[in-house]
Amino acid sequence: MTSRKRYQDKPLLKITALNAVLRGWMTYYRYCNAKETAKDLDFWVNQRLFIWLRNRHRLPIRQILTMYKLRQEGKRYNCGMRNGERILFLYRMSDQPITKYRSKTHPHPYLTGAWATTIAEAETPIPNYVWQGNAQNNEEWRMVKEEIMAERGAKCERCGNTENLDLHHIKARRYGGQDVKENAQLLCEACHVLTPTYGDHKRLQ
Repeated sequence: MTSRKRYQDKPLLKITALNAVLRGWMTYYRYCNAKETAKDLDFWVNQRLFIWLRNRHRLPIRQILTMYKLRQEGKRYNCGMRNGERILFLYRMSDQPITKYRSKTHPHPYLTGAWATTIAEAETPIPNYVWQGNAQNNEEWRMVKEEIMAERGAKCERCGNTENLDLHHIKARRYGGQDVKENAQLLCEACHVLTPTYGDHKRLQ
């Protein structure tokens, strides 16, 4: 997720994707004595993320720390950035409490008659791909972008720029916006940052 070819990804989406992976790892190992390993991984993930941010913004590390090192709940400093009215912090695996696993003894289905599981099936199936913190995995959104570029031309609809084109949701997805052409606008990166639903403009420049 932090390789050289990922420098164009958005920091807000990158932190969101990292949190999903880190939270999944630690939830799986929450019954193991993995506290010290989690602390080591927290240090390594923070180091990799700050190096990625430094290379993406091409700024000194002190300026990157000023931009992304924020105080979390008034207790400690953590990597984070503003997401609307809230601040999204990087998930720390060492915060997950370690609990004792209590096994449940089920009757043997071949000795005590028919046995059915009481675990409900998930409403949403697990996707076959891993989100890398960008919109490149969204096949439907890529098709919408290609259709708009074919119909309206491969240029920014505001300034006419033809480089670094992004597809902008006119009505943000968090407010109910859909991945359809009527709700999409082709913008360059500079114009996209200036849209009201993009996020904290100062931190993403």
